[in-house]
Amino acid sequence: MEFSHYSYDELQEAWEQIDDEKYPERAIEIYQRINAFPPQHETPSWIGYIAELIFMPSGQDGATVRADNAELEFQLTEKTRRVIVLIQSGKRS
Repeated sequence: MEFSHYSYDELQEAWEQIDDEKYPERAIEIYQRINAFPPQHETPSWIGYIAELIFMPSGQDGATVRADNAELEFQLTEKTRRVIVLIQSGKRS
């Protein structure tokens, strides 16, 4: 896959969707490209999305919505950790 022409938002979406365990090289490339963007993109879009969902629960069971969002945030954080470990271990895209 060619990510060099992706916008920041497109890279964020690709990051959210990529299975880093199945496609580690792609995950590394996406991670590195996201982090190469200028500082104006300091807050990844998924963080804002999660924050909105946490503070705007919908439906009758707001606790369930918050729990689901916390799980998504945890999964994305774990993915970041796994990819950083891959980079540090010398695996390159």
